[in-house]
Amino acid sequence: CRIALIRGDEEMAFKCRINEGYCYIHAGKLDRGKKIIKLVLYDVAKRQKQKYGIDWKVSLEHEESELAHSSDRELDELTVIRNMCTSALRFANL
Repeated sequence: CRIALIRGDEEMAFKCRINEGYCYIHAGKLDRGKKIIKLVLYDVAKRQKQKYGIDWKVSLEHEESELAHSSDRELDELTVIRNMCTSALRFANL
């Protein structure tokens, strides 16, 4: 994650953190893994607020059950990362 941040690639840093959360989940440390992924989800939502003006508090209300999407435009990378978080949290709850 640090290398991605040093390079200025915030989106890759988000993905690295999701991977870290998955590693904890696969190791049986579900709570820690879910906490990391939820923090990524929160950070991505805040970034979308800065970038697009999306109200991050409202956008997180249904995040546990629904994938984020936009019917009028192609998915941007931050939305894809949010969907990755949602999928990881679903996996952790199986």
